[in-house]
Amino acid sequence: MNKLISFVKELTKAEVKELNSSERIGRKYFYMSKELKELKDSINLEPYSAGIFLGELKNNKFMPSIALLDILANYTDKKLFINEKGQTMFLYGKDVFPENNEKNEVLGYGELKKDKKIILKHILDRGDFLRREN
Repeated sequence: MNKLISFVKELTKAEVKELNSSERIGRKYFYMSKELKELKDSINLEPYSAGIFLGELKNNKFMPSIALLDILANYTDKKLFINEKGQTMFLYGKDVFPENNEKNEVLGYGELKKDKKIILKHILDRGDFLRREN
C-alpha cells in the first residue's frame, strides 16, 4: 500500500476515505465494497481483479488509473484547467501549452513543468484505455 499512499500524498494531505477500502492484488490496487471484500476473502483463490481499479505498480513506480484520479479530484487543489483545444491535444497524448487553460474535469495525469512552452507534460489520459484496446 506504501506506493499508492505515497502517490496520493503528493496530491493531497486530506484523508481519502475511499482508500480505507482498498486492497492490493498482485501489482494492482482496487477499491472494494465491504461485501465484495468479504466475498473475495471467502474464496481460496486470489482473483485477477475485484472492484474499481485504482492503479498498479510498473517498474516499482505507482501508476494511477483514471478512476483514482476522479476520486482524488475531490480532495486536491493540484489541478490544471484546460480549454477544448487543450483537451483534444491531451487526449491524443500531447502536452498542454499555456494558451490551453480553462475547464474543470479530470482528463488525465501529467507532470507540471515550469517551461514557458509546456505547462503539463502528458503521462496518462482517458483515451489511453481505448488506444490499448486494439
